[in-house]
Amino acid sequence: MMCPLCGKEYDSLSGLKVHFRTVHLTNGTCPVCGKHFRNVTKHFYRKALETNSAFFKALYFLAKERRPRCAYYREIRGEVIAFLSNGGRWFEDQDFGRV
Repeated sequence: MMCPLCGKEYDSLSGLKVHFRTVHLTNGTCPVCGKHFRNVTKHFYRKALETNSAFFKALYFLAKERRPRCAYYREIRGEVIAFLSNGGRWFEDQDFGRV
C-alpha cells in the first residue's frame, strides 16, 4: 500500500496508518490545503463528503486512530483499500483548495 501524499510503500495497512499519523498529521495542519484545524480528521471527513473523492476518503480513513463504529468508515473501507493498493496518490496539479 502506498501513502497517498508522499508515495512511500508499506506492506500493511497498519504500518501505513502509523506513518500517515506520525509524519503527515503532526501539527494540526492539513497537508493538502495548508490550513490549520483543531481536528484535521473532521476536515478530511467533510472534504470526502463534499467531493466524493477517493483521495479524501483515504485521508479520512488513514487519519482515524481506532476503528470507529461510524457507518461511513465501514462503507468506504473497501474503496479506500483498493485505492491505496493501486498506488492512489494526490498529484499537485489537482486543485483541492491549496492556498
